[in-house]
Amino acid sequence: MNAFTALSPTYSQIVFDMKKKATISILCLAALLVMPAGLFSATDPAKAKVFDDVIVPVLSVKCYDCHGADKDKGKLRLHTKEDLLKGGKGEGAKIIVKGKLDDSELFYRISLPKDDDDVMPPFDEDEPHNPVTPEELKVFEAWILAGAPFDAKVADLKGDVRKAAENILKNPPKKKETATASLEPKLPEVPPADAKALAA
Repeated sequence: MNAFTALSPTYSQIVFDMKKKATISILCLAALLVMPAGLFSATDPAKAKVFDDVIVPVLSVKCYDCHGADKDKGKLRLHTKEDLLKGGKGEGAKIIVKGKLDDSELFYRISLPKDDDDVMPPFDEDEPHNPVTPEELKVFEAWILAGAPFDAKVADLKGDVRKAAENILKNPPKKKETATASLEPKLPEVPPADAKALAA
């Protein structure tokens, strides 16, 4: 056997390598297929919509706990377009009035200072406050003034409003953990002991 044949891969090694590469390719393809469609489109400013991809994530994190599908505090839900335009329990109160910022209860509440009794999300000393940020407010303001168009695209926004929307796409809002939740230790799962090992 010469040095060349000693280094050459055998037939079984070649087949094994081919199977290994094929398995990896299939796993990668499967991972791509099961990814939610939002991971591809929501962060792409060219395809993102102002309401679906910027405003809804803010409402979801900061409002849906009290005004979502599972709870309607004050007889108000914000998780559907119809509910947003319908309003809450207050007489004549309109959550969103297209083109009219001062008449839109939603904008009024989320833009109040945190020490105001009517601010939303509410401020509670025992809970972490997760207010709507200035960037988020900027997008809400522009969207309402434009007539609250549900099909408006981020790419059609101008100047600082577009920058704000793109920043929200890159860094979507997240829920803040309570102080007690962050202190709770998370113990790893321990498998049951092997009976044979214990007997040895």
